[in-house]
Amino acid sequence: MRRVLDPVLQIVPTVLVVSLIAFLLTSLLPGDAALSRLGLDATQEQLDTMREQMGLNDPVPVRYLYWLGRAVTGDLGNSLRSGEPVAEVLARRIPVTLELAVFGTGLALLIGVPLGILAAVRRDSWIDVATNLFALSGMAIPFFWLGLLLIMFFSLHLQWLPPSGYVPFFENPVRNLHLMALPSLTIAVAFAATLMRQTRASMLEVLNADYIRTAHAKGTPPIRVILHHALRNALIPIITVLGLQMGTLLGGAIVTETVFGLPGLGRMMVDGIYKRDFPIVQGALITIVVAIVVTNLLTDLCYRFVNPRIR
Repeated sequence: MRRVLDPVLQIVPTVLVVSLIAFLLTSLLPGDAALSRLGLDATQEQLDTMREQMGLNDPVPVRYLYWLGRAVTGDLGNSLRSGEPVAEVLARRIPVTLELAVFGTGLALLIGVPLGILAAVRRDSWIDVATNLFALSGMAIPFFWLGLLLIMFFSLHLQWLPPSGYVPFFENPVRNLHLMALPSLTIAVAFAATLMRQTRASMLEVLNADYIRTAHAKGTPPIRVILHHALRNALIPIITVLGLQMGTLLGGAIVTETVFGLPGLGRMMVDGIYKRDFPIVQGALITIVVAIVVTNLLTDLCYRFVNPRIR
């Protein structure tokens, strides 16, 4: 029980440190939030009044402690532009990014793990060369460039899928899947490339083990040797990459949501930076950090489930 609680308790100082860094960085952003809200026609008196109302005249440490005290209770402040509570904005944006992450991760697993297994089993064959070429290409292409290529091919040339937009899944499932197909594929390609490389390396190491040769000598069917004996023991490095790549996935979601016009956390943070809406940026950053920390915790717990010796 203690081994489970220790990683959970480590989340608290991590989130505190990151929240401080996020608050300081957003405070250093150039521009005037009061001017951004009132417009260029505002008088100096109006700007001074608005800065006082926003609390921008207080020292940064005072503003941080005030913000932290409210954040502990779930109050992340209000948007400087619309006045809407940040928590309500997050409640609308998180499902979009979460859906993109789930679809992207699912596609990456369906593509990357089978290709990695196939490349390891057919080592040094044309299949191995082709899958490695796919992996290198997938890791090299930037998210925004791949997204634009997919839009040009599937939306403009073939006209199979819409280029942008979003509809909630429960409102119109078919339309939602059509709109999420290209963004999910954009996220999945780079993710699948990394998973494929790690799966191949882990499988090659396991396939050369003595117990694999023993299983073959006993007449165990090859498919059972690969999936039951080899893959199961190769899962730990794959799970590690899966957990670490979630941070990259969230970073890629910022670019992908902007390219495809998805109203998720990434788009929310980009808009907040442009509009100097500091509470929005801080809320998005903290949410992303908490998601990454929780993902790493779940990864650690998966180790214990996959390999009982780690317990």
